[in-house]
Amino acid sequence: MDKFLHHQLTVGFLYGGKIVLDRSWNTKNVVCPNNKLYFVLDGEIIIETKDEKFTAKKNDLVLIPADVEHSFYLSQKNFAQKFWMHFDLKKGDENYLDSFTFPYKVHVDNGGIVQSLFASLLESVNDGSFIAELNFSSKILQILSVYFSNCSVKPFERLDGDVKKIIDYIKNHYAENITLEKLTEIASLSPNYLVRKFKKHTGYSPIKYLSVIKIEVVKSFLLNTKDPINVIMEKVGFFDSAHFSKTFKMATGYSPRKYREIYSNQPYSVNLISLE
Repeated sequence: MDKFLHHQLTVGFLYGGKIVLDRSWNTKNVVCPNNKLYFVLDGEIIIETKDEKFTAKKNDLVLIPADVEHSFYLSQKNFAQKFWMHFDLKKGDENYLDSFTFPYKVHVDNGGIVQSLFASLLESVNDGSFIAELNFSSKILQILSVYFSNCSVKPFERLDGDVKKIIDYIKNHYAENITLEKLTEIASLSPNYLVRKFKKHTGYSPIKYLSVIKIEVVKSFLLNTKDPINVIMEKVGFFDSAHFSKTFKMATGYSPRKYREIYSNQPYSVNLISLE
């Protein structure tokens, strides 16, 4: 993963590209372990969170922070085209975006600037030279600068300490045999109280959240490596192929093989190392 340190901020790009969407782009109640950024080039996409539902159209930027439960699908037009990326923006070990509250969508008057930044970003990722790496990190920050220049940003109360402790543990140990009993030991809470508390903050039980994280990591492996699917399955901690395929299809609407086939063949598809 390429990283750039500036005023204690670490920028990490996971994967992204430019894609034409159809009605199959439709996922409910997903939680991504990384920040997601879309720039709509054409058509309309609809995003739903716990607090709001909005439609993003041409020249709209959409920023969904890590661990925010959301759904996404197309409007009745059943068509959209967008640039997109999954990325980290950290200060130390913390997701920097967790420190603020801001709108999930902004409109950009000069969409050509964002298009150029995205195109240059993705070309830099595939280049690999020293100059390209510098350009790569700067483009991510420039895109984010455009976003936050078009909205108000306010300080945000940090995530509950017990919940954050469990989230961090799951993200760092997702491939292990994590049980609710293990998580209660880490948080020093009773099972029932931990489940209630965790679900209040994330919308998921801890074990369901673990499954969500595993699926996101599988997606990253599928797009960013050429590893066989059975190898990816075991790397992420799935050891029953039937259960793995069923879980992945329920979460994405595709089999792992079909998902790789569709999203790896998009223009500007980027092949990077897997999610850390």
